Amino acid sequence: MLNENLIVTKDIVTGAHAERGRGTTVMHLKRNGHEYRLIGHTGLGGQNLRWDEENKLVIAFLSNGLKGGLGDRARTYVRLVEAIYDCLPRAKRIMEGPRSSHLDPSRMISARESIKT
Repeated sequence: MLNENLIVTKDIVTGAHAERGRGTTVMHLKRNGHEYRLIGHTGLGGQNLRWDEENKLVIAFLSNGLKGGLGDRARTYVRLVEAIYDCLPRAKRIMEGPRSSHLDPSRMISARESIKT
């Protein structure tokens, strides 16, 4: 299903032209000189699920109330996505850089172990 061709159509509600597949839309995001391609599905009130295959990243946004804006333009969702992609270049540099010598794997514990009393 995800390997099928996408088509560009006009949304009958918003009038926007969108790249669509079966049950999915494509969001093109430009941040910090890079262009990202997020595939997913939007829901009422700004709920959104997007995945970025190139960066192995999934973003799920759920809300318990209607947010201002339609689909990918819901303000709260837009701020979240922009913050994530603003951090992405720095996170890549950290992951690709030399292994940090101050991390001691023997001292690492799971989240479950950390809450035991």
